Amino acid sequence: MKAPRERLAPLVDQARALVRMPPAPLPVAEELTAKRIEHALVLLAYAITATGETKFAPMLEYLERELAAYRAAPDPIDRARAILERHTESLSK
Repeated sequence: MKAPRERLAPLVDQARALVRMPPAPLPVAEELTAKRIEHALVLLAYAITATGETKFAPMLEYLERELAAYRAAPDPIDRARAILERHTESLSK
């Protein structure tokens, strides 16, 4: 059986590459969801605990903030309705 560091080496390499690269736009088929952010958090938490590398902590904090922001964001349909309501009110003044 491989040591934890050997098993995680490809994951750590991918994480390092992601930190260096600017985020690419998401393809339409891979929409950002809370589930995807949570999955990334689990993978990163596993990598951090298995390797003991604390240098990935900023990435963990970033994903935690993104998940909180995603959950706090109003629904796009509700935002669109609010825009239309404000526009209608401005026309009636």
